[in-house]
Amino acid sequence: MQPVYTAERHRQQGMLYGLLLRFCFVCFGNRPEQLNGIKWSDIDFTKQTLMFVDTKGKNAIPKKRVIPLANRAMAILEQAQRISGCFDGPFIITGGSPIDIRNLGRFVGAYNDWLQDHAMAEGKQPPERFTAKDLRRTATRLFTDCRVLKEHRYLLQSREDGSVESKHYDHDDRLPEKRDVAKIYDDYLSRIIEGTANEEPDNVIQFKATVPSIA
Repeated sequence: MQPVYTAERHRQQGMLYGLLLRFCFVCFGNRPEQLNGIKWSDIDFTKQTLMFVDTKGKNAIPKKRVIPLANRAMAILEQAQRISGCFDGPFIITGGSPIDIRNLGRFVGAYNDWLQDHAMAEGKQPPERFTAKDLRRTATRLFTDCRVLKEHRYLLQSREDGSVESKHYDHDDRLPEKRDVAKIYDDYLSRIIEGTANEEPDNVIQFKATVPSIA
């Protein structure tokens, strides 16, 4: 029996959009369309890894991707579990389909409006508006600031480096290497959040605990 779609479910759906955006960012800027359809079975909570299938790219050949999950990502999944734990995946709110990423632009627009209204109410300078695509650009900027080699960044961002390996598969046999790079990213992100980084990159998006619902 399908659950009834209520006002509470509508509010929870808005929360899931916010959690998805945050999850994409802490997962190194991987795209919403790559992560919104993940299932709970794709997550190894013991090893803290995520497996997803990437179909983006030339000829759209499906490729298995395995990435490590930092504690920050695990915490987001725990929040999602309180909302969608009874469904097949973290970003499914009702029925069998994940939240519609076509609504992300509308959600981000509402979130920008909320941030600006909140800043103005406190007499502060409103933050610069951003789009969902800025997540990946910001993550890439963090990697660059950390002087992570392009080859290593590609391992975590589901990019192809031109090698035979990256064109056909992404086995998890390089997981220790991925974990090392992921720790650099996550440590630097922590320093930015805590305000201890020497120089914070431009346009790093700040995600608050409160997010607006999509009207």
